[in-house]
Amino acid sequence: MSFESSRSRWTLATLAVAFVVAQVLAGAPDTVRAELSPTDTWTYVGSVADGASAYPEALAIDGAGNRYLTSSDYANPNAVVQYDSILKFSPTDPATPVGEWGSFGSGTNPPQFDWPAGIAVDSTGRMIVADTDNSRIMILAPNGTYADSFGTAGSGIGALNWPMGVAVDSSDNIYVADTFNGRIQVFTSTGGYVTETTLPLASPRPDGICLDSASNIYVADANNSVVYKYASMGAGVMPTLSLVGTLNPQGVSVDANGTIFVADTLNSRIAVYNAAGTYVTAFGGAGSAHGQLSYPEDVVARSDGHVFVADTGNDRIEEFVYTPDVTDVTPPVTTSNIPVNWRKAPFQVSLTASDTGSPVSATYYSTDGNTPETLYSNPGFTVGAEGTTTVKYYSVDAKSNIETITTEQLRLDSTPPSTTTDALAQYIGSASFKLYPTDSLSGIATTWFKLNNGQATLGTDLTIGVAGLHKLEFWSEDTATNMETVQTRWINILPVDDDPPVSSVNFDFQWRTQPTTVTISATDIVAGVSATKYSLTKAP
Repeated sequence: MSFESSRSRWTLATLAVAFVVAQVLAGAPDTVRAELSPTDTWTYVGSVADGASAYPEALAIDGAGNRYLTSSDYANPNAVVQYDSILKFSPTDPATPVGEWGSFGSGTNPPQFDWPAGIAVDSTGRMIVADTDNSRIMILAPNGTYADSFGTAGSGIGALNWPMGVAVDSSDNIYVADTFNGRIQVFTSTGGYVTETTLPLASPRPDGICLDSASNIYVADANNSVVYKYASMGAGVMPTLSLVGTLNPQGVSVDANGTIFVADTLNSRIAVYNAAGTYVTAFGGAGSAHGQLSYPEDVVARSDGHVFVADTGNDRIEEFVYTPDVTDVTPPVTTSNIPVNWRKAPFQVSLTASDTGSPVSATYYSTDGNTPETLYSNPGFTVGAEGTTTVKYYSVDAKSNIETITTEQLRLDSTPPSTTTDALAQYIGSASFKLYPTDSLSGIATTWFKLNNGQATLGTDLTIGVAGLHKLEFWSEDTATNMETVQTRWINILPVDDDPPVSSVNFDFQWRTQPTTVTISATDIVAGVSATKYSLTKAP
């Protein structure tokens, strides 16, 4: 299939084909799906404008379910009849349009188009059209008559260069994929310039654009094969999410569940991502049979599970409906890093949930012994309380299979042990004593001691047999690895003393005529004198 024509369209080397506009519109609440599974499918249920839409590139659906599509001669650039129009189909008749407006050209009233590549419908029913080769935005009234237009060819503020996508927000502001200027420009509903954002990668070519219910903006950069999510528009604003894995994506849409659908154009499929931007599955596939696709350039996902695809190469709109996989009845399995033994507080608990059939939707936990109700998120949660904490947890998968609650005991201790001793300050000859470690939570793992700055030794019973002053250091560690501060004691060991003290007096045992003060001196060079005693006896 050629993507080149005599009407100044570019080749794939520059930017592969045209883009798509997708718009999320309100529908019946989706009560079928909680979360996607890789085994879910989208089943073909019907077609719109089958073989009669002349290469539909862009698609929009209004609140009443009417289908709007752009028709061009892009697939047959040498056709005698130039299509370049907008077709509207009711929800009840997919074959006959209830309205068709526009012709080839550059006029405004009546409406003319030169390759209309994007369309959106605002809250008043106006049709906002990206008139690509005319580098402008055309606005049609609900009855198809000309209402307004804005934009001229160029690169300045408000100017456009082959715009290929449009979308509107809840205030009917208009978001334009200014494709060959590599930016998104935002205008008021009457075409007044508001702001702009340039896409981050080199040579960007924004194509498909849509907004979700929270006003996040999604942009398909076809040239770089990436889809961006923005929280807002403005100079220097960067995307909050980037989706990869597609080839030349030209359309994007987001449903009420936050599921992102991407027209993966050159892979002829619709790629499906969850709200976090993780690829889940795809549907379509290259071919011409119903349910197959040929270079789809647009997609619109409704909240009732129906997805409409601009099956551009097959000249039709294909409708699919979400079909959940009901064969998965096995719940997830969740494990934790909670250790069997005691650990030092605080401790970060990590939970890992896996499921062989469907994605894990959520993991819940509690730390108070009650039924888990707190939603778990990585990297985990921290428990800081000492003692035993009861942790309960379980997971639920996308098919609502609920795991049985797991209960584990997390034992934490942040208080170091305490060690005492019955050692005395002084001994004679030798010393024998003990160390007494205690720990009220995790228990004692080891007790160490050092004598006189020597090697650390395990144990609690000590004997010192060398006389002298000795330095004793001791400490303990508990099973949670809390280490006690080193304690120090000084122990003096005296030598063994077998000799009595020696005493002397200060007189010569001669008779005295006056009272005399007696002084007794006692010495012991080993143990010292403990006491000196005396008695007085009168001679006869």
